[in-house]
Amino acid sequence: MQIGATDLCKDNVEQEIKIEFFQSSTSGKHKFLCMNELITLGQLKEGTAQYTAGKKAQITLQNLKVERTHSFLEYVFGGCEIDLTMAIDFTLSNGDPRSRDSLHFFDPNKNQYLQAINSVGSIL
Repeated sequence: MQIGATDLCKDNVEQEIKIEFFQSSTSGKHKFLCMNELITLGQLKEGTAQYTAGKKAQITLQNLKVERTHSFLEYVFGGCEIDLTMAIDFTLSNGDPRSRDSLHFFDPNKNQYLQAINSVGSIL
């Protein structure tokens, strides 16, 4: 199972994390096994952690892998170039392009295709 540090602790290695373990049940009534004392990602990185769930179960964290992933903005600021390609479906079933009721009627103020392209293109 993978959990991103942003989801886990908002990338703050000193933020306390509460981990609870449950035994899954098809009925939806999952059985609580154990809970760790509050721990930080920094403490988890230091080594193995072990939890005991009563007399019947023991849970051992054997492998923790912390990898850095880059955000979209980091790629952009790092020099990644973005190109925009759009297509318009000129299917005749959308109406005669000479008719004002057609989606393909060329009127820059009323054509829904041009409005959508302009809206999306201006944001990108």
